[in-house]
Amino acid sequence: LHFTYLGIPIGADPRRIETWRPIIDKYNKKLTKWKQKSLSMAGRVCLINLVLSTLSLFYFSFFRTPKGVVKKIVSIQRKFLWGDSAEGRRIAWVKWAKVTRPKKDGGLGVKNIEIFNESFLAKWLWNLFHHPNSLWARVLLSKYGKDWPNLCSGYAGMKSSIWWRDLLKVCGGDSENNWFDNPYAWRLGDGKKHLFLVR
Repeated sequence: LHFTYLGIPIGADPRRIETWRPIIDKYNKKLTKWKQKSLSMAGRVCLINLVLSTLSLFYFSFFRTPKGVVKKIVSIQRKFLWGDSAEGRRIAWVKWAKVTRPKKDGGLGVKNIEIFNESFLAKWLWNLFHHPNSLWARVLLSKYGKDWPNLCSGYAGMKSSIWWRDLLKVCGGDSENNWFDNPYAWRLGDGKKHLFLVR
């Protein structure tokens, strides 16, 4: 049993595509309204990014997007960008990997959904490190953060929430893909966030 609060389905499993169904349907509906309009390529790219940013901001801020959901949203984006209609499909002149590159790198600047999602989730860890005394941060630290250097180590106990486990995954955990804490160096400070072995 779950309920919706501020547009977020509380208690629903974010790993299931059905949890994302409202976002997928709304996204498709919003872009479909514009299919009959005469829009330039630049206009379509702008609209794709605008609808993605405004419609699903809360979802992307709290949930890790399942691969199946990413595929469905990208499919909607492709059809809209290249002008697919009931009469048939149009030719996709550029690979989607290039479409999602920044314009300065020769792409069209369409947002990469997975990177877009990861950046929002990683912001929680960023705020956790920079605002450890806020109420929500203290709640998380009381449950997961007894050893600060291991916050992004990738360890998540069986009782960890789906949200926390996903947060560690998007940061790479203790794998070579750990991009979050690689740029950081720990300073001793008052010693409260480090454990020492004293003989």
